[in-house]
Amino acid sequence: MTCSVSNKLENICAELGARLTDPRRDVFGVIAKADKPVGAYDVLRLMPDGTKPPTVYRALEFLESVHLIHRIESLNAYVLCCDGHGHEHSAQFAICQSCGDVQEMQIPALEKILKDSHFKGVGFKPLATSMEIRGVCMKCDDHNAPSV
Repeated sequence: MTCSVSNKLENICAELGARLTDPRRDVFGVIAKADKPVGAYDVLRLMPDGTKPPTVYRALEFLESVHLIHRIESLNAYVLCCDGHGHEHSAQFAICQSCGDVQEMQIPALEKILKDSHFKGVGFKPLATSMEIRGVCMKCDDHNAPSV
């Protein structure tokens, strides 16, 4: 998963008046450089010596709360938010079962359905949604296609 991250963390922290700590910067950097979703202990292994797990988890929690990263539930791993901080409540992900690539998508029609009255009938107000769609990316599909 690749996307532009130039000054995202600094800008968001400034907007929110949040402290930009070294662990937050380091964890964000690890996730931003990763080409695949990374788990918390993968992040920990790439942190400066002496970093403890709670420090990584607090940084992950902060980054997720300000919508700079997403947690891919089925992989128990994190990816950078590539939407430019434009959404806060809904995310859709295409996950390649072959290579593990994850692509973040915006599906406005799905978001509209979820925001409309479908849940009102059962007395439920969705606050956040995440959809994970598993399949095969074009690169892997082309690679596995039989040659003619």
